[in-house]
Amino acid sequence: MAGFTTLRPRDFTGYGDLPPRFTWPGGKKVATNLAINYEEGTERNPLLGDSERDLMQEGEYEYGTRAIIWPLLRHFKEFDAPYSVFLSSDALTVNVNPALSEMPKTEDCDIVSHGTRSISRVGLTEEMERADLCWSINQAGKRILGAFPRSPITENNRRIMADAGPYTGSTDCFDYLKDAFDILYPESNESATMISIGLHAQIMRPGGVASIIRFLEYVNKDSLDL
Repeated sequence: MAGFTTLRPRDFTGYGDLPPRFTWPGGKKVATNLAINYEEGTERNPLLGDSERDLMQEGEYEYGTRAIIWPLLRHFKEFDAPYSVFLSSDALTVNVNPALSEMPKTEDCDIVSHGTRSISRVGLTEEMERADLCWSINQAGKRILGAFPRSPITENNRRIMADAGPYTGSTDCFDYLKDAFDILYPESNESATMISIGLHAQIMRPGGVASIIRFLEYVNKDSLDL
């Protein structure tokens, strides 16, 4: 077809060796974002009208809500650590864990829209995506401060999110987080930096929670300006 191309503009240059310089409020150096993904109960399942199921995935998701979420929340409170909930909103409506379903509404946390279900968005029309985001906002029970759509996103997704805004902007696990922080902290002398730590309860284990505790202890040292 004349004039038609599937090529999309791509940027391999970015800011190059001249990244933007900015500061966090209060002169803080590294913004640390703890984000709990609350998706349990939204995976593919015939109980929700799907044609297939994955028993292993179901077991992992159920373990997350039974055993991991509550210890994580207790440790966040112990360290007075702010956190976000990446919410797949149908997790609230399937009522798999009534007490946990109230958590995003009642706890002092930010809510980020993560769609309605843990399924691909490919094939959704623009109208379906708008209805999906509207449903998520209504189910959350309080203002949603951000959006992190489930991949792969469609060509309409960013525009739909912008229209619905505004938004505010194991040992191996500990070593990885510590190494990332240790790189970002000195870099923050030139410009503010940020580390984001996504926490899927369904794949966490007690050893992983221990790593989060060690990391919170590490970044709460008096010598650090966070």
